[in-house]
Amino acid sequence: MFHATYARAAAAFIALLSFSAPSCAASPMQPGLWELRVATTIDKKEQPKMTSRECLSQSDLDHETKTLPRPEGDCTLSNIMTIGDRTTYDTACKLDTLTVRGRTELFRHSDSYDGLSDMKFGGVLPAEVPVTVVVNAKRIGDCPK
Repeated sequence: MFHATYARAAAAFIALLSFSAPSCAASPMQPGLWELRVATTIDKKEQPKMTSRECLSQSDLDHETKTLPRPEGDCTLSNIMTIGDRTTYDTACKLDTLTVRGRTELFRHSDSYDGLSDMKFGGVLPAEVPVTVVVNAKRIGDCPK
């Protein structure tokens, strides 16, 4: 049975999701103010949706891993592959006693991107807990001066 404390810890881990837009050297994305919407399901239970905004510069978009979405904490991204508008990568993170590992797939365009992360949380309970994160982002304008 999924423990409520674990749900709160996992939700906090996802709540600290680094706002990021997918990137690669030839990103079609435009710099500007981006809004990110995140829908998370933990052990088949929907969590409150989150929205955040961030200004992304061209140098942010040009950096290979700086702007790839990932949970907060000490994260390692590996197996990063971009073909056309599709970017995939593996994530392994640790935040205190909570761990997460999984695979992310993103589709990026000049003014939007969509992504799906399938992950497993561990470290608090003996069994791993499945977590799915759906990310949708759109460019909503220029950055404030």
